[in-house]
Amino acid sequence: MRTICAGYVIVAGIAAFAWTGCKVTGSAATAGGGEAAESGGSSAREENASERSSLERKLAIAELSLKHARMELEAEQTSSKVSVELAHGELGVVEAEHAQFYELDMPNRIARGELSLQRARDSAEEAREALQQLLFMYEEQDLQDATKEFVISRGERRAEQAKASLAIQKLELESLKKHEVPRELRGLELEVTRKTSSVHEAKSSAEAGRLQKEIAIMKVESEIADLKDQVAKLDEEGQDG
Repeated sequence: MRTICAGYVIVAGIAAFAWTGCKVTGSAATAGGGEAAESGGSSAREENASERSSLERKLAIAELSLKHARMELEAEQTSSKVSVELAHGELGVVEAEHAQFYELDMPNRIARGELSLQRARDSAEEAREALQQLLFMYEEQDLQDATKEFVISRGERRAEQAKASLAIQKLELESLKKHEVPRELRGLELEVTRKTSSVHEAKSSAEAGRLQKEIAIMKVESEIADLKDQVAKLDEEGQDG
């Protein structure tokens, strides 16, 4: 190390010292520069380490998020499967009810109604014939008026009741065929349509849920890949430094 200073002035034979400036050269200057460079390198390494630590924390969080997203996808698929199966089951029930009504209940009810009408018709006819026989019989027999009136009156009431019952049976059968059965059949058909729609909705909802969860997984996977790239880049920069 050398220190160059200027200068000495001779005045009247006496040496006078005056500082005009000093310059440090050699190893001292080099040492100073080395310390500055070392200090800068240390700061860069610390900054690199801090940034890498931050990225690693983010990466750990992202990996947990990915695990959570995959669990959500599995839960969504399980729930959706149950929903679709339930919708199919409910559809199967109403389809069976519709088939039973159309193939068995409806024709049986109509047949019973027609049988009841025929019985009412037969009863009305029998009551009419019985009344006619009474009238014919009492025309040839000399009975007291009170007895004749009672018997004939009873026969007339039975005939009228049978006639009224026949009229009611006709109306009931007509209502059954034109209104009750078609209304019940239509209700079952609508229920089948609703349950069919529910099946489609359950399937669509399941597909939408699956896609949503898969998109979430892809986003987290992309984030993880980006964070890993950033960590690798930091490692390369650290090696270069």
